Amino acid sequence: MSTTAKHTVMSPLANDGWLLVGNPENRRLRLFHHALEQRGLGVASVLSYEALLQNFPLLEQRLMTALASMDTDRITIRIDSPGENRAVEHGLIRLGFEDAPRDPPQLSNEVGEIADLRYWYQGFKRLLMQLKSTATTAAKQGKNIQFMSQPDDIALMFDKQKSHAHLFRQGISVIPALPKISNHRMLRQYMLEQRCHRVFVKSRYGSSASGVIAYEVHPDGKRESASTSIELVSHKRRPQLYNSLKPRKYSHPEEISQLMEALFTQDVHIEQWLPKSRIGGFAYDLRIMAIGGRPAHSVVRKSKTPLTNLHLGNQRGCLQELGWDKTQLERLEKCVSDTAAAFPDSHYMGIDLLLPRGGKNPRIIEVNAFGDLLPGIQFQGRDSFGLEIDRWRDRV
Repeated sequence: MSTTAKHTVMSPLANDGWLLVGNPENRRLRLFHHALEQRGLGVASVLSYEALLQNFPLLEQRLMTALASMDTDRITIRIDSPGENRAVEHGLIRLGFEDAPRDPPQLSNEVGEIADLRYWYQGFKRLLMQLKSTATTAAKQGKNIQFMSQPDDIALMFDKQKSHAHLFRQGISVIPALPKISNHRMLRQYMLEQRCHRVFVKSRYGSSASGVIAYEVHPDGKRESASTSIELVSHKRRPQLYNSLKPRKYSHPEEISQLMEALFTQDVHIEQWLPKSRIGGFAYDLRIMAIGGRPAHSVVRKSKTPLTNLHLGNQRGCLQELGWDKTQLERLEKCVSDTAAAFPDSHYMGIDLLLPRGGKNPRIIEVNAFGDLLPGIQFQGRDSFGLEIDRWRDRV
């Protein structure tokens, strides 16, 4: 039995009504357990993604067994990120392929390859809906079960296109999106015709900076460039895309075409490229946690490139250094609270937003279901996991 399998269900005496679905080896679960222990709440039970995916038809049985073993009146299920585990990634892709009209691909063992994202998402969504269905069955049998974040919300946040449309319908100020465009040539033509010369092309189902391209076309139509953390590699005349920690800029038309077309095959979401406000020679945007519907932890992400993600070597800052006045901060807090209210069944989320250069009102970039890993950042003396627990207990 693997190490993961040993942790599938922990002793019922070691938990206080918490069941975590995640990757046991991941630091996210370790930090959440630490926050529970600090509050005298014991250690949560864990169901690993790997074990659930090894025999998906038994998911309901495994979850029901775990719930039955918990001798408590109320159980909170926290669904955590399935990332940073190759076996889980492959398992989700295979699950997503089960209803596909073609045979599954030969899954790559190369680190960081951007491939089969649509099927990864379909597999993840299928697993989420099964968790929801099983929890509903358990509730009908007398278990008092609540999700910290509802599976439907998590699935929605992971679909950038649907999430953007949802926020727009809720009246949230989002980055303007382009209409559905199916290939690079059509995008280039649209940009020239509409005089929209700078856009962000994003993998519809990606996370972080994975599958994101800042694309520019000069008004003369003769020059273009693509800034991205994607590394383009040609293998047997087939372009392959890989995540990289080194941002790069492509300017050769043939390379850009290969890069863009390969990403379009994954499904994309395209938005206008709004110029960000600047501080000290850096463009910046913000990641702000909403916990229990209210703003909490925040980090300013400063960059000299169009990509601000901190794992790409960009600088971290704090809200205070921006020098915003009371009115600006109130606008920011309202934007975060309104965005959280658009997902009322999610106790926490990471919200990425920017202040357009010369503008007064923040705009939402995207919402992250698992955007709460902010090591070293505290709010009201607590880290993100601790505050999630405290506000959750106050809420229920």
